[in-house]
Amino acid sequence: MKILHTADIHLKGKEHISIIESIIYVANKEGIELIIIAGDLFDAAANGRVLENELLPIWEQFQGDILIVPGNHDVKYLKDRTELASNVIVANKTPFSVALIDDIHFVCVPYQDNLSLSDINVPRFDSSVLITHGTYNSKNENTYFPIAISDVSGLYNYVALGHYHTWFDKWESGTLVVNPGAPRQTRKSDKGARFVAIIDTDTWKMERVSLPILYMEYNVVNLSVVDSPVDIEEKLLNATKELNNHPYCEIMLSLQGSISFSQYSLSEFIIKMKEMLDKKGVDITRIHWNIEKITQLSSPMMYASFTRLLVDKITDVAPQEINELAPFLFERLQQENQNIL
Repeated sequence: MKILHTADIHLKGKEHISIIESIIYVANKEGIELIIIAGDLFDAAANGRVLENELLPIWEQFQGDILIVPGNHDVKYLKDRTELASNVIVANKTPFSVALIDDIHFVCVPYQDNLSLSDINVPRFDSSVLITHGTYNSKNENTYFPIAISDVSGLYNYVALGHYHTWFDKWESGTLVVNPGAPRQTRKSDKGARFVAIIDTDTWKMERVSLPILYMEYNVVNLSVVDSPVDIEEKLLNATKELNNHPYCEIMLSLQGSISFSQYSLSEFIIKMKEMLDKKGVDITRIHWNIEKITQLSSPMMYASFTRLLVDKITDVAPQEINELAPFLFERLQQENQNIL
């Protein structure tokens, strides 16, 4: 049997339903028979009430079954529901429930307040998958439904976790523990492409598969008045290289610092940078520009500012020599100003 494992979708509005459609698209394409959602399908109970009916025709697009175990965000909404569609089962029974599918025992443990997985006497089976939602191997006492390594190590073939929004997978004495991360960006810290885990229960091998879902990278480029055109080009190409690595990436590019260009405006500078990136094969339609923190300096402004800083530095280091050095420096700077800028 082939299983797709996802979690932490955090549906809030109709605009997020496309996330479910993308997951089901991948599932059908990969010949998946069972989708596991390991908690936090909905961001809150109110979202579930609004979206449940909207999701009905979406669930029906999947050719197999869907097994949902509630997480800390949706446990209150899902506690009274046993199914969301004819092929969508909600395993909300506490402290746990067991579903036998194709001779594999799926041990379903919903998120439970003020408890840990260690507090629950979970049964063990020879061929089994544990599905739960909580904080894995954390030393922080204020965690959501703590799950210790000893709770899972060597006890299951596969542990389908939810709660963390970034991917991790670990082997614990023959048990593969996977947290697939959120399939959509719910905050800026959710970086990189979005993934699901696909498991073949004949071999218990797992594959990380990227989702056809847009995600945003937030990159900062620090520019300086001493940057040459080649320097600027290199910085921008480095900040946008992810666009070539992943077709679903978009980049919010924030320019910071100061730069000198007296022959054209800041907006014209951005146009020139777009033209340069376009010629280098970068898809500029997937770049969003933020220029709020970049300062345009004219040559006279730069010269005055640099001279003032230089005099201040000499005054601090060699105050006795400032009167002797200053006239020479001013004259030399005036001679070299155009070359410097």
